[in-house]
Amino acid sequence: MGGAWWLHRLWRHSIVPETVQSSAVHPKVGLAIELLYEDPGIAISDVARRVGMSSTRLGQVFRRQIGMTMSAFRTERRFELFERLRHQRPSTGLPTAALDAGFGDYSAFYRSYRRRYGHAPRQG
Repeated sequence: MGGAWWLHRLWRHSIVPETVQSSAVHPKVGLAIELLYEDPGIAISDVARRVGMSSTRLGQVFRRQIGMTMSAFRTERRFELFERLRHQRPSTGLPTAALDAGFGDYSAFYRSYRRRYGHAPRQG
């Protein structure tokens, strides 16, 4: 096998949560998760199209197997990236880090952050 395949396998097993790597996860759900990890800014409809399922059906299977909606999973992934970016580049402003993490705009990030943490981003 080529070096690119091995690098992909190493990457996949290093960042994709153990619960997702299980063989019990539907292959298309696993692919959807990989797509969301690669690009947390991707639209759910694009994920569904790329894995070859309708958005509705993929959403049903995803929620049953992972325990949350794809939108919620994508938001969690965005927060992970946001926190990593803020740690790696502390001088980066909140709006820039939010956009780099895949949030569509700062107001969407602000609302999600406040809903999740109960306070404004600048307070945390």
